[in-house]
Order: sequence, then structure tokens, then C-alpha cells
Amino acid sequence: MASVTDTLRDRRRWLLLCLGAGFGALFLGVDAIVSQQQFFADYEPVVAEVMEAEVRQVAPGRFVPAVTYRYRLDDSIYRADRVLPEAAALGRRDAEALVARFTATPRVQAYVDRAAPRNAFLDDRRRFRGYALALLGIAGLASALWLSRVPAWRRAGTSTAGRPTPGASGVVVVLIWQLAGAVTWGHYLLQQPAPWPAPVLLLIALYVVAGLLLPWLAGRLFAGR
Repeated sequence: MASVTDTLRDRRRWLLLCLGAGFGALFLGVDAIVSQQQFFADYEPVVAEVMEAEVRQVAPGRFVPAVTYRYRLDDSIYRADRVLPEAAALGRRDAEALVARFTATPRVQAYVDRAAPRNAFLDDRRRFRGYALALLGIAGLASALWLSRVPAWRRAGTSTAGRPTPGASGVVVVLIWQLAGAVTWGHYLLQQPAPWPAPVLLLIALYVVAGLLLPWLAGRLFAGR
């Protein structure tokens, strides 16, 4: 078994790692979420009429959905064919799914930049990347908080009376992990119309389960050292 000094050194190493990764990921995640919110705020929703649609191949195995639509803004008629808010090539299946989504009805909602009315797009789905980074940051900071409260466990059988127990600290950290996480992924779900992407739902489920298992996992990591 490792000595108490080794245990403290290991715990401090993990603590610093969790703090650094947590703050870094949370900063990048919040920045991405705010930037995304500001981007969509610059575009005005208008009703557009679908005229034609196709899937264009731009590279081997890469395709771009193109839906031509027209819309009225300030008594002027404009045409556009951009589906995604940013330039991106997709797999054939994803591109075809987007085309099918926006040709299911003759009228759709487009998002138009009033400062440049010819600049418009159709797909208003929020990207989950910023939210994923924010969740990773919350997980890192919650883990660091828990590690800062874990007593320096000694050899099996040594009493830790009078010290904060891993269980008590773990309950507090699990609550912080879950509540802060719920605010984050809840904001995404409220911004994103259903149905939600399956990978996103899977990631949220993994986040929730990991938060519940954190005290046990950390206990297994340091127990008996």
C-alpha cells in the first residue's frame, strides 16, 4: 500500500488536473454557447416558400443540402439556397435528411440577416459542442471539489473519525454536478426543438450516470492507499 504522503501527492495531482481541465472546458463551453446565442439573435425568422431542392456533391463522400426558397423582407423578394447556418459538408444520409425535412411542406421558416437580406439559412438547430464542453467543465470542477474534501485515507482499518467522510462530501458534489448539469443541458433542450439528436441524449444520460457514480469511482481510486 502507498504511504499517506503518496496518497496526498496523488490526490493533489488529480485535484490540479481536474481544476485546470474544468476551468478550461467551462470557459470554452460558455464562450461557444454565448457566441451561438448571439449568432442566432442577429437573424430574423421569416416565412419562406420552397421552390426546389437537391443534394450537391462537393467532394468524394461529402455532400451539401441545397434548398432554394424565396421570402419577403421589407416589401422585397429574395432567394437563397443555404440550409445550414455555416458552410459544412455532410455525409449523403445527413444531407438527404435535411433536404427531406425542409421539403416536407411548401412553406418553411427561414432566418434572415436584416443587415444583409440575401444572407439566410433554414436549419436553426443548436450545436451541442459548447454544451458538451460546459458539462465537461462542470464535471471537472465538481470532481476537484470532491477531491478537496476527501480525507487522506490511510491503510485499511485506520480510523478517520472526526474528518469529512467521502459519503457526505459525495452527496454535496453529486447535487452540484447534477443541478449545474441540468441547467446546462436543460438550456440546450429548451433551445432545440424535438426530436433531439440521439447522440446528445446518450451523452446527457452518460453525464447523469457518471455524476451518480463519482463518489464510488473516486473511492475505488484512493481506497486502501
